[in-house]
Amino acid sequence: MRNAFPTLIAFTLVASSATVGAQSAESQGAVPAATASLLPKDFTAVSPAQLDALIQRRLSRAPKVDPFATPEMTAKARQRFELEAFPAETLNVILQPQFGKSDRDGSGCRLDYYPSDERLTFTTVLAQPNTRLGREHPEIRSLLILDSRTEDRGDASGTNRFGAAMSIARFTTKRLAIAVDSPADFVARTSGFVSISPEEARRVVPRLRCVILLSPAVPGRAASSDTRPATFDSPTQVTTDDTAFFGRVHGLWLIDPQARRIFARSQ
Repeated sequence: MRNAFPTLIAFTLVASSATVGAQSAESQGAVPAATASLLPKDFTAVSPAQLDALIQRRLSRAPKVDPFATPEMTAKARQRFELEAFPAETLNVILQPQFGKSDRDGSGCRLDYYPSDERLTFTTVLAQPNTRLGREHPEIRSLLILDSRTEDRGDASGTNRFGAAMSIARFTTKRLAIAVDSPADFVARTSGFVSISPEEARRVVPRLRCVILLSPAVPGRAASSDTRPATFDSPTQVTTDDTAFFGRVHGLWLIDPQARRIFARSQ
């Protein structure tokens, strides 16, 4: 989030007068406009880090294994826990979008502006899970990165295949993400465009934030770390720590917190 907002955000938004439509990244075809609506006064949004803490806290309440319980008792206890840990709710996860590019760090929400068409597009750019997470959870075909941060862990001494000393650069990337099982459908449901003049775009776009509407579901989260070792051609060791959240994404909103309004939303 790069300190763009406080850790917990609560605000009321007013409807945008802009014309909003949704489009998939593949077709770029227009669809009927999505009308923005007022949000309740108690609307709140959580950061990716807060989402992780919330899911972990709920999973920590999982029932202990009872060696004296019958299979039926165990199944009922598990069902009761899942209903309590994952109630029917939608969480608003707020992200800092990337504008006109996709950096190594940041979120997978991307904005692009086309002055000749006076069109601002928004879409989700998906990433691949690290090798170990993909192997442990084959149902995860892609990830929507909510937050990614890379840490330089300094250099280490090593040797190449010829026995010569070499310096190895070490980096660790920590990613919080939403697990995606159907990439094409996901991108279609989280993309869109809004017509906006260059003057308004220049004023508004820097203020925009993405909101992912997520309903968490079983199993909640999965975390895995995978390291790509240094090679002769690339003396860099990269460790990727992935944490993936499971659930249903209902759409993506663009909000302007300063003007307190929904600027655009996918259909």
